[in-house]
Parts: sequence; structure tokens; C-alpha cells
Amino acid sequence: NIISPIRIDLSRNNLDSELLFKKVKLNRMRNLENVNLRRINLNFSIDSLEIDMAKILSLDLSENLIQYNISKSIFHPSKLHSLELESTGLCDLDENFNLSTLIALKNLHLGRNCFTKIKSFYFLNNRELSSLYLHGNNIDLIESNSFEKIRFLTLLDLSSNKLIEFNQNIFGLNLLYGINHIILNSNEIQKFYVQINKINLEIDSFRFENNNLESFPKGIVNHLIKIDYLNMNNNRLKEILDSDFTKTYKLSYLYLRNN
Repeated sequence: NIISPIRIDLSRNNLDSELLFKKVKLNRMRNLENVNLRRINLNFSIDSLEIDMAKILSLDLSENLIQYNISKSIFHPSKLHSLELESTGLCDLDENFNLSTLIALKNLHLGRNCFTKIKSFYFLNNRELSSLYLHGNNIDLIESNSFEKIRFLTLLDLSSNKLIEFNQNIFGLNLLYGINHIILNSNEIQKFYVQINKINLEIDSFRFENNNLESFPKGIVNHLIKIDYLNMNNNRLKEILDSDFTKTYKLSYLYLRNN
């Protein structure tokens, strides 16, 4: 008899992964929705996992040095809402690893990998994304319009990369209308190019510590009337005006140390 759980957690096992999947027949678990395979010494192609992806909502493959020779069919058909691929050695989203069929994806974790560039076609079909984590890579360039098709993005984490500027053109016409949380700390950002009237009024947290910013666009903080958390520690800010904070009634946490 084959059990058919909704969730299975096989994470942090030292067993031989190929042998493990011969014993645990995931493709026969018809009710399976959530699969955690974090750090299981995965030593073969994801194609051979034999998971019925038609019903899977959440898949965690983080901390595995995976062979990314993946056909588009592995994620098709797919209802996947959450995909975690942190610390997997992933450097590109090219023909060998394609997320274009994940049209229902809401949460995508690509942190602590080796991306150096975000290309404009990466997320063209992932229009339902609400949270995108790209922290801890080596990203120094984000192509224009890279996030334009992501209409419901509320959290963007680009911390601990090598960005030297932040430009609204990465959002294309979509701009910053839906984002609530922007995390840009621990980069090398010197320039911040954003039109005030293009930023979402609902932003409630902004992390910008540990960069090289000398000034913010005039009036931008005052525009964020619902901001609760603003961290600008460890930058090179030269001037803060009283008029920058006349409308920030919701601001609870303000950090300006070491400028």
C-alpha cells in the first residue's frame, strides 16, 4: 500500500538520493502538494525525480548542487505556487533551465546563487509573482523591463549583490506601483533613479543600508506616506532636510547611522 500525504519533507538527509527516490515513490502519491527536498545531496538530474507536478503547489530544492538539464515538460502542466532554489549553483535561466511554464508561480527564491545579470526575458511568463528573492548573488546589472510583466510583485529582495545603481526602467511601464517591500541593502549603489510619482504610495518598508548613496531624489521620502520602516545606515548621505519627513506619519523606524 502506498501512503498519499499532502506534504512530504525529506530535507537534510544523508542518504543516497537516487536510492531514496526508489524507496519513496513520489510519483505514486496522488494527493501530494508540498515537497521539501532541501539539502538531500541530490546527485542526479531533476528530470529523474519522477514527481507528478500537475498538483504540486510548493517545491523546495535549495542547497542541492543540481544538474540543471531540465526539459520544459518537468514543470508542465504546473500549478506550482512556490519554488525555492537557494544555494543550488544556478547562474542563468536559459534553455537548460526554463521557468516559462510556471504561470501560477507566486513565490520564487533564487538567493545565494551565482547570477551576475538579470535578463529581460527571465520572468516574462511569471506574471503572478508576488515575492522574488535574488539576494546573495553577484548581480551588477538588471536589464531594462526585467520586471515589467510582474503585475503583482509586492516584495523584491536584491540585497547583498553588486549593484551600483537602482533605476526604475527595470520595471518598464509597470514601474513600482505594487511593491510594498524593497530590500536593497549591502550593494554598492551610488545612484537612485526613480520618479516620485511612479512609486507606490503603499510601500511600508525600505532597506537601503550599506550602500554608497550620497543623496535621495528630493521629496521621495515624503511621498511614501505609509512607510513604517526606513533604513539608510552606512551610506554617504550629506544632508537630511526637515521637509523630507513632513508627511511620514506612519514612520516607526528610521535608521540614519554612520553617514
